[in-house]
Formats: sequence, C-alpha cells, structure tokens
Amino acid sequence: MEEEIKALSEGGGTANEGEKQDPAVAHQQMNLFNPVLHCSELKRKIQEMMSDYIALEEYFMVQSVKKACDNPIYLRCTLIVKKQRTGCGYG
Repeated sequence: MEEEIKALSEGGGTANEGEKQDPAVAHQQMNLFNPVLHCSELKRKIQEMMSDYIALEEYFMVQSVKKACDNPIYLRCTLIVKKQRTGCGYG
C-alpha cells in the first residue's frame, strides 16, 4: 500500500505512464487520498474492537446464565412456577 502511495506521489500510476505528473498535482491527489486511507484504517480497527467486545460479551453472558441455572434459589423458583402453572391448568 505504501509503495502505491509513493508511486502516486512521484507521478506513477497515472493514465499516461510515460509522462511525469506535476508534483503539485501529485501532492494534491495525495491530500485527497490520505483521509480516505485513514478513514478505512479507522473503520477496520473499530470493527476489530467490536468483534472482540462481542466475543467477551457473549462469554460473560453464557457464564452468567450457567451461574444462574446452577443457583439453588433459581431452581426452586422455576419448580414453584411450574407447579403453579400445572395446578392452574396451564400445563
């Protein structure tokens, strides 16, 4: 990527390969290209961070559910609710 940027700034990679590009025009093109490059790099880093965050969030959610399901109070409450539902004609 850096080589392509350097080639653009030196005048390479233009429509007329044999002609050298004016350095002022090359500099202007680089000034237009740099924010796009920076923005795409930033978006990539944000996506990586979000991916890591989602993986951590999933891990802690699964652990919380496991802990809740293993809790005796939780098990007792679910049994009470099931008994009430079956006793009221819901089961």
